[in-house]
Amino acid sequence: IAVSGALTIGKGGIQEQGTARASLLIASRDCADAHVDLYGDSNYSGPTIVARGGSLHAHTNNALSSVSKTLVGQLGSINIEGSQEIERLLIRKKGEFIGGGDSKLTTKSI
Repeated sequence: IAVSGALTIGKGGIQEQGTARASLLIASRDCADAHVDLYGDSNYSGPTIVARGGSLHAHTNNALSSVSKTLVGQLGSINIEGSQEIERLLIRKKGEFIGGGDSKLTTKSI
């Protein structure tokens, strides 16, 4: 899923079907607002990339896929609420991580 504007993904989250591999790319060519609001449990094995000018908000527990590797690029941001478990998290210089008051992030590698 490639997003360059605004997208809300509802309570079904992002799911792979059959042999298809899903990934999520949030980016803006001109560093404008490219934003995804993610609700519901997600399960996909491709990468999650929040590139320049992009932002991702995981609103509910397990909204981020536990088997996806996550990259937050320069001027990108990721905001989590609730409990999130992810495979790997890499945040580049000038990338931003925001956690709510009751948020919890578990990762195998940072």
